[in-house]
Amino acid sequence: AALLAPSTAGSALEPPTPRTAEPLDLNTATAAQLEALPFVGPYMALQIVAHRARHGPFAAVDSLVRVPGVGPATLARIRAHVRVGT
Repeated sequence: AALLAPSTAGSALEPPTPRTAEPLDLNTATAAQLEALPFVGPYMALQIVAHRARHGPFAAVDSLVRVPGVGPATLARIRAHVRVGT
């Protein structure tokens, strides 16, 4: 039997496929919903929710850089997947 080459889908070189259909509202999303974003794990999701609870709603997506653990690179990766409701 022939051996199949291992799949490269989902490798570290490729960004994960977003698991959300439309952008999440940063001011209403739960930690579980935020975890569905690419490059956002449980800790970062909780940091976003905690920051919102302490400082009030986000005025703009760019405000995410004020959350501990979210830098410019992370913001760039998730920008298309989040929004701030009006």
